[in-house]
Amino acid sequence: MTRIFDSKRIINTSIGILALFIFALASHLAWDGYRKQAAGHRIVRTNAMADRIIEAAGIEAVERGMTAAGLASKRRVDAGMRQKIRGLRDQGDARWREALATAREIAQMLPPAAGFHAVLTQAVAAHAALAAARERVDETLARRRRAIEAREWFDISSRFIANTSLLRETAFTPADSPSEITQLNLTVKHRAWLMSEYAGMERGLLAIFISAEQPLPPEMLESLYAFRGVVDQNAGMFQIMKNLPDTDPRIRHAIEGMERGFLGRFNETRAAVYRGIRKGAYPMGGEAWLKSATDAIGSVLAVAAATSRVIEEKATQDAARGERIFVTQIALLLLTLGLAIGSILRVRKTADTLFHEKERAEVTLHSIGDAVITTDADARIEYLNPIAETLTGWTITEAKGRALKEVFHIVSGLTREPLTNPVERCLREARIVGLENNTVLMSRNGIERAIEDSAAPVRNRQGDIVGAVMVFYDVTLMRNAPHLLSHHATHDALTGLVNRREFERRLTELVERAKVRDEQHVLCYLDLDQFKLVNDTCGHIAGDKLLRQLSFLLKNRVRDTDTLARLGGDEFGVLIDSCHLEPAQRLADDIVRVVNEFRFVWEGTTFEIGVSIGMVPITRECGSPVEVLSQADAACYAAKDKGRNRVQLYAHEDAELQRRQNEMHWVSRIRKALEEDRFTLHCQAIVPVQATHAPRRYCEALVRMLDESGAIVPPTAFIPAAERYNLMPAIDRWVIRRALGALDRSGGGDPACASHADRREGARMCFINLSATSLADKQMAEFIRAEIEARGVPAQSLCFEITETAAVAHLDSAIAFMRQLKELGCRFALDDFGSGMSSFAYLKNLPVDYLKIDGTIVQNIADNQTDYTMVDAINRVGQVMGIKTIAEYVETDAIHAKLKELGVDYAQGFGIHRPCPIGEQLTE
Repeated sequence: MTRIFDSKRIINTSIGILALFIFALASHLAWDGYRKQAAGHRIVRTNAMADRIIEAAGIEAVERGMTAAGLASKRRVDAGMRQKIRGLRDQGDARWREALATAREIAQMLPPAAGFHAVLTQAVAAHAALAAARERVDETLARRRRAIEAREWFDISSRFIANTSLLRETAFTPADSPSEITQLNLTVKHRAWLMSEYAGMERGLLAIFISAEQPLPPEMLESLYAFRGVVDQNAGMFQIMKNLPDTDPRIRHAIEGMERGFLGRFNETRAAVYRGIRKGAYPMGGEAWLKSATDAIGSVLAVAAATSRVIEEKATQDAARGERIFVTQIALLLLTLGLAIGSILRVRKTADTLFHEKERAEVTLHSIGDAVITTDADARIEYLNPIAETLTGWTITEAKGRALKEVFHIVSGLTREPLTNPVERCLREARIVGLENNTVLMSRNGIERAIEDSAAPVRNRQGDIVGAVMVFYDVTLMRNAPHLLSHHATHDALTGLVNRREFERRLTELVERAKVRDEQHVLCYLDLDQFKLVNDTCGHIAGDKLLRQLSFLLKNRVRDTDTLARLGGDEFGVLIDSCHLEPAQRLADDIVRVVNEFRFVWEGTTFEIGVSIGMVPITRECGSPVEVLSQADAACYAAKDKGRNRVQLYAHEDAELQRRQNEMHWVSRIRKALEEDRFTLHCQAIVPVQATHAPRRYCEALVRMLDESGAIVPPTAFIPAAERYNLMPAIDRWVIRRALGALDRSGGGDPACASHADRREGARMCFINLSATSLADKQMAEFIRAEIEARGVPAQSLCFEITETAAVAHLDSAIAFMRQLKELGCRFALDDFGSGMSSFAYLKNLPVDYLKIDGTIVQNIADNQTDYTMVDAINRVGQVMGIKTIAEYVETDAIHAKLKELGVDYAQGFGIHRPCPIGEQLTE
């Protein structure tokens, strides 16, 4: 079977290699075609840029000559002349901007090493210098001051023209530019530019002296002869090119036009001018000379334009040719890939058809839960399934061909003596044989396993034995079941650490030893920081993986004599046996460091977590195990309050830790009170301050807890603990159910009980406090809606109070929550308004109906002008926004009088009404 599938693999590999070779060749050709296509498109853009550069340089050359003539003229340059110069500037700059935009596109296509970027920067700088020189020219031509001389202007403008030429030539030099196109640019277009530029310099230089009516100095005459030599040399080259057989007809036609316009008519004009050079007696004025020379230079530039058309046509043809090659090679590539895949599939299908039964047998052997080994007639191994590889410690590659006794080594579990191999017996006796009881398999890596097995001979069609098959399985777990049950009872299933039950048992032992033997131990309570972020963001699978990884790290940090346990969720405990505080502190600090350095990676995202540790010494003076664990828990939460990721040692004299521990004692009392329904509702009236308000009756529901003896526990005793330990949502639900039940029983929510003016809203309104955690509870709004529907109480008779601090801390969720309930008809009051830091900034975003002014401000308004002003300001803001105001802590008639003076809407406090059971208030 293996040889057959080796043949399949060889065929598949051969076809794959051939397909890869053709694929690589087609890819190379396709890439080459793509590069030619891209180069062709770039040449088209480069040629367009070159045309704009030549046009810009030609226009600037005319501007150069005309401006130089104006600067040199003895007469004042009239407005018409200046207008022509400005027109030339505008035309030249427009062409330059077009060329510059294209040049920047080309720069993106070329590597920095091509030199094009540097030349482009130089050209931009040269144009900036030209623009600055133009400003000085304008001042000089307007006769405001002599800001620039003709010769300086001539040099600056010539420098810009030279830079544009260099830019054009550099664009055609990259290695992937077609050689024929590069040659046309660097010969024909370049010569046309040289000829037009030097003719232009001759035009400009002569214009200076013709306009000034001055003879040409001898040194200038030498420059003119040099200019003319360059012009004549390139004109001669064009005449030779015209007669070459492979010159494009369009270029030949343009050269003939240059001969007529430049070498014919213009030569006669130029000769006449040169005759008057020495004496300054010129046959024409500067403007006429400029026009004649410009027309002649235009015929030279026509050669460059014809060459551009030829270049563009050739570049377009190259791009189209490259595109055809690219498309063809891509098609060939896809065809090759399809043929290769088809061939492989056909070979695989043929092999699968021929050897389906054998393959199914091999898959079956791989899939079963028992270990399987097959041998030949000499007891040499031919095959091991994955289970057999695991149990023996040998892979099929290593074991194949070896004698079975080398791989399958068994001994008696009682005497440790080697046992006879069952395959050898079945081959020798030609029958099925089984193992003796208490057989132990010694794996290659030294692991011992109790096994049971049987071996059977394999026969061919003639009945001859050709090998054997042995099936065996691991029975170690079954024989160790009682021990496993004990382990599972004391260890956490997820992490393998000691569980909470076993941890508390061991803690009890250490406390007893400390008291009896005067030993010292240490308890550390660990709570992970930011674990909830991983759990909420990535899910519980990621959270479980994090806990397993972290448990492994922590195991390596504690001693073998210590106990590391998972107490639940993301909380761990460490019992440090026989250890003083100083080394225990070092161990705890090391745990903090290790956890802080740990990075958890899930699906490409890296998370950092921390740990807060509460530490308690276990000594003769310590309390019960429950008290010690409670103290460690309180210290751990204190570590979180102080910034997390730290160790906090419990100290009896620490007031904050005592408060924390006291709160934790309240947690169990609150939970028990909820279970036993030991809460009660009181009610305090809210009355109108102004006589104009409708006589609607308002009251606030106030929760009280009853202790085990039935005495009332004030809310200040248990509310802080409930808020810290997330028990407020349960209390809020209890209050809502009871308040709606009381309204239902009293008929206070029935509009029929009220006057006509109050029927829409109900005769009474009950104010109910909601905690910050309830605002963030996504199920709370739905709970309130369901209770309203179940009780049949109008939603308009309910007003929910939220504190300013809670609203600001959960602004987005608070706004969404309020809008949900306001759609039902419920009202909202912002409690303790004025106690926060940003009251007015957030007020406009919260859809509240009432502002309850914080009592700490209200209670002193009769004597304190600052408090009086603050209440006045809050009340005014409420009036402007259409929000009613309620003053808290109204305890005296003087306070009430001040509130009436300020126009506050409602008042609440002991001076008006003392809280009483809600049933009494609602039935009054």
